[in-house]
Amino acid sequence: MISKHPFTLLEIVLAMSIFAVLTMLTGAVVYALPRSCALQREQAVRQADLIRMERVMDMAFRNAVPFTWKDPHGVSKQIFRGDSTCVVFAFRSPLDDNGSGLRFAALGLTDGRIRIQYRNEPIVYFRKETLPHTLNEEVLMDNVSELELLYVDHRNGELTWLDDWPEDEKNDIPEAIGAIVTFTDGTQAKFLRRTAGNSCYTSYGRRP
Repeated sequence: MISKHPFTLLEIVLAMSIFAVLTMLTGAVVYALPRSCALQREQAVRQADLIRMERVMDMAFRNAVPFTWKDPHGVSKQIFRGDSTCVVFAFRSPLDDNGSGLRFAALGLTDGRIRIQYRNEPIVYFRKETLPHTLNEEVLMDNVSELELLYVDHRNGELTWLDDWPEDEKNDIPEAIGAIVTFTDGTQAKFLRRTAGNSCYTSYGRRP
């Protein structure tokens, strides 16, 4: 006859401890998996936003050129206008289908999103024009808390960073345009591109 050997208190405590550890590990995995997937989705969205912004910097900012238009008084003015939150400019576009090779754009931050609006006709800010419904728009980046645009100019033989681009009689555009993007999670992304029509050192695209 086989005698039954009862579990000792130590064996019961050890078994319960192992069970508790396994339960805790299982719970941690179950909790971490959805969070990991969500984090990967967020990173994928952020990466797509960065790629879109890089594309616009390369296609539009890198190809920005001077372009003048007459104001209501008949005075030719540079349509380029830039401050720390918004910029209006002209750029050479190989994708333009109207044959002129030029497009006109406005880029800025609204409602937590960096947007670019563009069309084939000049966006003439000094006429206080209301942008038409035919204006094309693309959202470049989402979940943005701050956009800081910067403009590079040569002054007294040195490069100078400006928060806005002043109007002057030379009708120039900046030598380079930079952007510092701050996201809602506190991280930042920085961009900088030299323009195609560089200030007083070129006359590309000027209109008599």
